[in-house]
Amino acid sequence: MPPALLQCKWHPGNEQQQRAFFLPKLPSPFPARMKSEMLGYAEQRLLGFSMQQMFNVVADVEQYEHFVPWCIRSTTHDHHTQGFRCTFTVGFPPVMERYSSDVTICEPNLVKSVSTETKLFRHLVTTWRFSPGYDDNPDTCTLDYKVSFQFHSALYSHLAQLFFDQVVHTMVDSFLRHAQTLYGHPTIAHGQKKVLHSGLSH
Repeated sequence: MPPALLQCKWHPGNEQQQRAFFLPKLPSPFPARMKSEMLGYAEQRLLGFSMQQMFNVVADVEQYEHFVPWCIRSTTHDHHTQGFRCTFTVGFPPVMERYSSDVTICEPNLVKSVSTETKLFRHLVTTWRFSPGYDDNPDTCTLDYKVSFQFHSALYSHLAQLFFDQVVHTMVDSFLRHAQTLYGHPTIAHGQKKVLHSGLSH
């Protein structure tokens, strides 16, 4: 687990699996005008885990390599009271790349990761916000999840739809499965996801 993190109040399996994707040699699913566009996705849903439990799962970046679909290796360094820096090795065969992100945390409400101008991504921002769920059940919370990304090079443009469909759209489910591994069954059935945005991001 990460070291002691900043406290603040927010206001509004049994074997290691290969988690890489093999790409068919197909033309880019995006028209030429979209190759440099930024894509985004946002969802909201009620969860059967507490804010603290979900914060613990998301903030423990060094565990990502064990359950996040695209992550081959994840390390953290440069820890400070408001966050840390992390380095990921990701696999989308035939592409294997490393990139770094700056992570800001606000326990138990926020985990935000920002990566800009890396070899792989021109822009990648992922935000997890946790707020109270049911008033009579503290072991629930409301998740607001948002990600926006843009690959740095046109050479990676063929990855955009794959990344969007197989990674972005399934990311929350990967974290929920890991939370269940750590904390047992959720106290309520997770609410249906409410997709707030999916597609071109401005």
